[in-house]
Amino acid sequence: MAYTARPVRWARRGQLLRAAGGVYSILCVCSFHGALTRTNLISNLWEIRHKGLVMTAKRLFLYAFASLALLLTAHSLDLRSQSANSSSPPVAPVRPVTDEYFGIKVVDPYRYMENLKDPEVQAWFKAEDDYTRAVLATIPGRRQLLDRIEQLDQSAPYHVSNVQRYEGERYYYQKMLASEEVSKLYERDGLNGNEKLLVDPGKFVTLSGTHYSLDYYVPSYDGHYVAYGVSPGGSEDAVIHILDISSARDTGETIDRSWYGGISWLPDNRSFFHIRFQKLGPGADPNERRLKSRVYLHRVGTDPESDPVVFGYDVDPNIKLEPSDASFVMSDPHTTLAIAGLQHGFRNELTLHVAPVDSVGNPGTHWRKLCDTRIRRILLFRKGPRGPSNAGEKVLMVL
Repeated sequence: MAYTARPVRWARRGQLLRAAGGVYSILCVCSFHGALTRTNLISNLWEIRHKGLVMTAKRLFLYAFASLALLLTAHSLDLRSQSANSSSPPVAPVRPVTDEYFGIKVVDPYRYMENLKDPEVQAWFKAEDDYTRAVLATIPGRRQLLDRIEQLDQSAPYHVSNVQRYEGERYYYQKMLASEEVSKLYERDGLNGNEKLLVDPGKFVTLSGTHYSLDYYVPSYDGHYVAYGVSPGGSEDAVIHILDISSARDTGETIDRSWYGGISWLPDNRSFFHIRFQKLGPGADPNERRLKSRVYLHRVGTDPESDPVVFGYDVDPNIKLEPSDASFVMSDPHTTLAIAGLQHGFRNELTLHVAPVDSVGNPGTHWRKLCDTRIRRILLFRKGPRGPSNAGEKVLMVL
């Protein structure tokens, strides 16, 4: 839906631009309506000369002036017609609602517009959209500029993003062709290997005019499965699906309320940690749906509703979380530890805990606090044989 805060100002600018273009065309003896062109003028003068008619400079000036006046009148009528077509912006009724916060009264004149299902509100948005589009349509060259932008945007055959490389030179990536609206997930063995389509979000579309987007994906370490999240209309309200790459079929189970995903496969390549938000009850405030997140452990082929909760809000009595705190758990096949993180609201501070990965998901898992700090990056790597530790030892770096 097109929208502009001050469409009247732009309408005036558009009319001035069109008027300037009309004057320029007239000075070049070229009318928008074809009433007079340079060719017509030369042809008329040529015809006058061969008929032997004597035309004084004064009469020629009057002829040109009359033509100029005619063109100005026609152009003025054209501008008035366009102005009439664009009409005027719709007026939204003012219905004040007053709230009081800490003794201060705050007036909201358009509170009723928060109800987007109200037919009156929908009609106002539609009228505002129609008016704005009518005003924008009067800008000279706008259509040609938009066509050129679309041409350049589609000049590249495809766009590749979110490339992931795994052991054995296995590559996973999202690719969107110039003619497509959403990206698809592909796999390739080696840089020069054949491309294989894994996930097309279009398969979830059931209603015409709708679309689904691929929000995230995480393959298992052995390349047997890939867990991915798709959401309708780019809402990021993702549902996790699991693809069996060998059979090219989903396993069947789905995990909703998975906006962030937070998928981290365990070394067994058959289970993974994932973030899930609370399920709201009847009459609950929809704004609370992204609060009180928890981390669960899912095993492929089992019912997600039976997944054990392993970390997060109100899980461990020794670890206190606020409803807005976001939690995650990550693991790595080369270490025996699982790392649990807490992000406190929108702050950069993180709190990290660690626990033996084999104990996570069992009753009484002991999470040991590692640090409380501002963290930009978490690195988990193996020290080389020449380092102070034994070969193969994993080292955690917090930056």
